[in-house]
Amino acid sequence: MGMRTILILLSLVSACLACKSSLYGEWTDDKTQQTVTFSSSGVTGWDVSLFSHTVNTWKCAEESTDQILLSSSPIDIYSLYFVVHRCITVTKETDCKYQITFNNPVEPNAGNERVTVLLKNDDATLSMCSSDGETRTITKNGCV
Repeated sequence: MGMRTILILLSLVSACLACKSSLYGEWTDDKTQQTVTFSSSGVTGWDVSLFSHTVNTWKCAEESTDQILLSSSPIDIYSLYFVVHRCITVTKETDCKYQITFNNPVEPNAGNERVTVLLKNDDATLSMCSSDGETRTITKNGCV
C-alpha cells in the first residue's frame, strides 16, 4: 500500500468519525427544550440559522477526550460555500445528564449562536475552540 493510498484512507476515516457512543440517543437541551439526537452518523438538533438557511444536522468532525467538533454540510450563500462549526465540551454528571459547553464565540450572522462559520475549504480543528463559552445541561429522554 503506497503513501498516497494511506493518506486517502485516513481522510475517509476522519470524515466518517462517529460521535461518542456514550451520548447515543435522544436528549433534551434544558435551556431550549429542543431534542438533540446523537448517533453513529452525527447529531441532529441545536438549530442554527445562517441567513435563510437552517443547520440542524451535524457530523462529528473531530474529538478528544472531552471535546467534539461538530460541522455542518456546506451551505451555498451567493455561490460561496460555508460550513458551520460548533465546538462542544462534554462533562458527564450522571448516565442521564451531561453538561455541554459551546466553546465558540458568538456569531452575529447566525442569530448570535456560539458557532464558527468558515469557507468550505478552510481548516477546522479542535484547536480553534475557545476556553470559555455557554454551558447547558442535556438530559437523556426516558432515563430515570
